[in-house]
Amino acid sequence: MWQIICLCLPGMSKLEQQRFLLLLQDVVKTQKRSLSPVDLGLSFLDSLTPTETLTVLEQRLDLVKNSQELLSLQATDKQEYRSITQQLIQDHICCLLSAERTWLERTIRHLRASATLDLGHILLRE
Repeated sequence: MWQIICLCLPGMSKLEQQRFLLLLQDVVKTQKRSLSPVDLGLSFLDSLTPTETLTVLEQRLDLVKNSQELLSLQATDKQEYRSITQQLIQDHICCLLSAERTWLERTIRHLRASATLDLGHILLRE
């Protein structure tokens, strides 16, 4: 799911999408280990600027939040007509989204704090 979202960021211009796809292509070519679908979307982040990285993660967080809201609405809609398997699948997706949201929020806070510290360090040297 992550890799699809990273390839389809809603806020990217065509030029940014082309740049991203070239970066992703380079990362895939130069990986010394095989990429799994889980970390494919994260593999290219070190090729982006800190601002671009934050943008990618913030947009992903927005999509996760929207997905959680939609699932929440679906959970209350006609739940009595869904099979136990459908309920388990939906619960599993909810758990995955919750874990990803927690990770994204923590990572974004960490990156913002790092950026602030880096800026403070630069200001102290001047």
